Formats: sequence, C-alpha cells, structure tokens
Amino acid sequence: MNGEHLKIIALSLLAGIFALFIIRLLAHFIKWKIVQKRNNIVIENSRKIPIVLELNEQFDFYQFNSVYDYQEVCESKAKYDHCSLNDCLLKNVKMNEPMFKELVDRSISNKSNAFLYEDSFDKILSDDTEEDIKLYSKYKFFQKVENEFCQDRKLFPATDITVRVEKIHISPGGRNVYSDHYYYHTDDIIECFDKIESES
Repeated sequence: MNGEHLKIIALSLLAGIFALFIIRLLAHFIKWKIVQKRNNIVIENSRKIPIVLELNEQFDFYQFNSVYDYQEVCESKAKYDHCSLNDCLLKNVKMNEPMFKELVDRSISNKSNAFLYEDSFDKILSDDTEEDIKLYSKYKFFQKVENEFCQDRKLFPATDITVRVEKIHISPGGRNVYSDHYYYHTDDIIECFDKIESES
C-alpha cells in the first residue's frame, strides 16, 4: 500500500468523523427545538404556573444566613479534654444574643408560614380542572413539564438554624491534632436563651 492510498484512507476517516459530528450536532439541535416548543406550549397554556407565581408573591419569607461555624482553640490537651461543646455554644450565643434572637424569630416565622405555603402549593398541583385534563389529554408531555416548571418556581425558605461548634487542640510542633464537633439547631439555641435567662 503506497502513500497515496494511505492519504485517501486518512481523508475518508476524517470525512466520516466530521459527518458523524454534524449528524450528532443536528440531532442535539432538533431535540433542543422540540424541548423549546414543548416548554412554550406549557408556558402559554398552563393554568397552574401563574397561580404558583401568585402564591409566591403572597408569602414574604425572611432571607437570612442559616449556617454558622464556631471554633474553640484549646491551648492544652487537658483544656481540650474538659472543653464542653455545649458550653462553647452557650458562650457564643451569649456573645451574639441579639443576632441569634433575631435569627430564631425569623426561623420560627418561616417555619410557621412554610406549612401554609407547602399545603397551598400541593393543592395547586393536585387540583386538576376540566381545562387541565383536556390539556393533559391533548399533550401527553404537558402535565410532566408543567409540574417541573412549578417545582422550579417553588420557594424553599430557611426554617432552621445550624451552628457547627468545633473544639480543637494542636500539640506543640503540630505532631498531634485533636478535634471534635457537633451540629446544633434552633431548638438548642432556644435552650441557651433559657439558660441565660435563668442565670440573670
């Protein structure tokens, strides 16, 4: 087989690879167009999507940072052994009491309203009118896509506070590292408030 034949084979392989690439590209484009067409049909005809958006406007959930991280560095192994993570949490809540009180109030408010929101949202998705059923019969994809759109627009408010408390001790020279941690939540912070009040 001479060099000319090898060249022809190589060009044929490249042409085949390029053709395969174009076919796949066209297939993806056609699939994207079909999905876009389906989405547009749902957006233009859905009764439930506007109701979900209206529901979202009715619930003004608090926005707040719900995750906190505190670290207690112990100077000696003995201090590390006697260090209580519960006491570390209490100390940090005392130091930042106004902030935590506001966070707890917002967390409780969101949690209370979240139950009402969740119930209303589920009713919107489950209550099918005669108009909905006609659309579901006409377009087999309609209900599935509509539910996905509604779920994408669903609100997920912060309803709990998470405080990660860690104690750590590094031995001289960094030879040994000791650490322990625990995740506390809103109820634990409320207990800290009760302890602070009982101490005053």
